[in-house]
This record gives sequence, C-alpha cells and structure tokens, in this order.
Amino acid sequence: MKEEKRSVHLAVGGMHCAACSSRIEKVVGAMDGVEKIAVNLATETMDLTFDPKTLDLDPVLDKVRGLGFSIEAPKTDMTLDLNIGGMHCAACSSRIERITSRLPGVSEASVNLGAERGHFVFDPAQVSQRELRQAIHNAGFTTELPRKEEASAEEARIAARLAEKKRDVLLAMTFALPLLILSMGHMWGMPLPRFLDPEYSPGTFAFVQLLLTLPIVWSGRNFYLVGFPALWRKAPNMDSLVAMGTGAALVYSLWNTAEIWLGIDAVARAMDLYYESAGVLIAMISLGKFFEARSVSRTTGAVRALMQLAPDTATLVSDEGDQQIPVEEIEPGDRLRIRPGERLPVDGEVVDGDSHVDESMLTGEPLPVRRTLGDRVFGGTLNTTGALIMQASHVGEDTVLAKIVRLVRDAQGSKAPIANLADTIS
Repeated sequence: MKEEKRSVHLAVGGMHCAACSSRIEKVVGAMDGVEKIAVNLATETMDLTFDPKTLDLDPVLDKVRGLGFSIEAPKTDMTLDLNIGGMHCAACSSRIERITSRLPGVSEASVNLGAERGHFVFDPAQVSQRELRQAIHNAGFTTELPRKEEASAEEARIAARLAEKKRDVLLAMTFALPLLILSMGHMWGMPLPRFLDPEYSPGTFAFVQLLLTLPIVWSGRNFYLVGFPALWRKAPNMDSLVAMGTGAALVYSLWNTAEIWLGIDAVARAMDLYYESAGVLIAMISLGKFFEARSVSRTTGAVRALMQLAPDTATLVSDEGDQQIPVEEIEPGDRLRIRPGERLPVDGEVVDGDSHVDESMLTGEPLPVRRTLGDRVFGGTLNTTGALIMQASHVGEDTVLAKIVRLVRDAQGSKAPIANLADTIS
C-alpha cells in the first residue's frame, strides 16, 4: 500500500534575505519525516511535504519559531462571506444561522442584520459553497459574493514592503551623498568651508559627519534588529555581516570623535573617521534591497495579470435553466455555457457546439483554434465565434491556468544550486 504524504502551504514572516530561507530549509529539512521543503523568500511562504506517521506539524512550527521567524498552522476549513438580502428583522438573521448551522460540515454561522452580511466557516469535504447558498435561497433570502478587493493580502504586503524599502533608500541616499562629499572631498581636491575643514575645525568636521550618519543608521535599523539576534542564535546571515561591519566602523569612529572633543591629537583623529564607510554601505545595500523588492512587486503584478484571465462568473446549464454562478462554485461535472467573446472559466471538454478558441495565452499561437465535440478546452482562453457548452473537469487550483500561476510563483522564489553554496559561504 502506498504511503500517504501530507503537503501544507504555510506563511512565514520575518525573512529578510536568502540566508533566512536557506536556514529554514536546512533546519526543517533535516527533521525525520520531511520529504520535501521549499521556502519562497519573495512570497514569504513555505511548501512542506512530510510523512504524518513519522512527523507531526507542531514540532515543525516550533522549530521555525525557534529560529526567530513567525509561522501559523494551516487552516483546513474554508470561510465564506456573503451579502444576504431579504432580511427584515432579527428573526430573519437567526433563521439563517439556524438553517446553515444544521448543514454537515458547517462549524460557524454568523449573520449581521445591520450590515446584511453573513460569515460562515465550513469543511469543503462535507458541504460545498453552492449547497450552503442554496440552503439560504430555499429559506427565501438572496445571496451574492462580496466584490473582490483590489489587491490580495499578499499583494498588499508586498506593496507595503516596497514602500518601506523606498522610504529607507531615499532617506539613506539623501544623507549618504553629502556625507561622502564631506568626508572624502578634501582628498579629491574639493574645497571645504573653513568651519568644516578637518585641519582647522576637526570637532565640527566629526560632529557633522555623525549627524549625517544617524539618519542613515536609522533607515538601516533592520540590519541590526535582524542581524545581531541571528548572530546570537549562531545562525548568522547577510544582515549579520552588515551589522558587524558597519557597527565596527561606527564604534571606532565614535571613539575617535570622543578623543577629538577631548583634544587628543584632534587633527589626526579627524583623518581616521569611518562614518562614510558605514553610511554608504548601508545606503548601497538598502538600494539593492529596494531593487529586489521592486522586482518581486513586478513579478506579483505579472501573476495578477495571469489570474485576471479567468472570469469571475460562469453560466451554469441546469434543468432549471441557465444561471450565473461565481467561478469558485463550479464543480467537476458541471455543464457551462460559453458565449462568443467570453473567456472559459475552467478546464473541461466540449459537449455541444462548434467554435474557434483563442489559446494564445497557453500556446502563443496567434490564430484561434477550432474546438468542437469532444475537444479539450482550458480556463482563461477566449471563445471567439460560436457558442459552446462544456463540461468542467478541472476546477480551482487544478486548472492549467492555476498551475501556470503556481509555477511562476515557485520560480520567483527558487534558487539555482550554486545559490545555495553562495548562501552557505556568506
């Protein structure tokens, strides 16, 4: 008998560089029972395949948290929010809660009369969204799915991260340029005002450099907040290297600044300051991290464009006639009507009709391809001329389009073997 494996998709927070994801992969991958692990730094997720007979998920979560990262257990139940119409009093909302709670697999049913909104938690293996909504319809009420938000939680998190990186790099660069000119200008033959010249005013020269360095250090505070704790856990990463290098330059420069103010060989000490080394290093690495975040954001935009190829609704053909349903409610075996100019919602097989379908999003072929009885069709492609009736075979995450999106996301966070060696050395 084939041994069953369990695969889970988890959100991991607190990763800042490739060394973080590599550390998680190395530690968790060494645990007994782990078959496969892939940590995606860009999307801050972890895909784990393990043997449930050998390993429980809780020790894995504890191990990741022990490394200093945040992670949550996966949820098996699905949540469904619905706009509910036709309610007039508290008895109506109570009735809906009572009816839906009796359905098998529904663990939570909460209806807000004032907002005309319902929140349901259920096991999709026992009850489907369509059955849950049908139960509400049978009670005399109407339901509709809320409009999708402009961006998913993942996209919002990536956008916020990009905005944060942009603020940090702008702040760092604003102060790094004058710091570099002030500290190195006299070596390049650039004249400095007398009150800033290290030969005449070493104290002012050092103090102004310190003032210019402080905002840069603040913009790069995450290097220290992440790097030093990682060092204490005996798992240093790239942030640890930056924190130690710039920290040493700062401490040495502060010591020399104190000696300047105490009058101990002030001119010589003014020539031995390294504020610009710390400041410029932080600024340049922050710039690199900004470009990395922008690249991730653009890739996320490309993934979103792929996801938008699939329509939000589909026309279900049933004994009661045609009806519009959300794509999320389509189940294998459903018959769907595809009119000219509509995109196919899921993968399936043509059971009636004859048309030409634009499949360029899959094949790159610019000319539409004829599709008739018995031919396979795919979600996200465009029906051009005739009308079709198709029978759904692959829905949700099992469609070709969903798999393409998943492959793009996986490629976004994958690394070449040489990259793992580089992470180990760094």
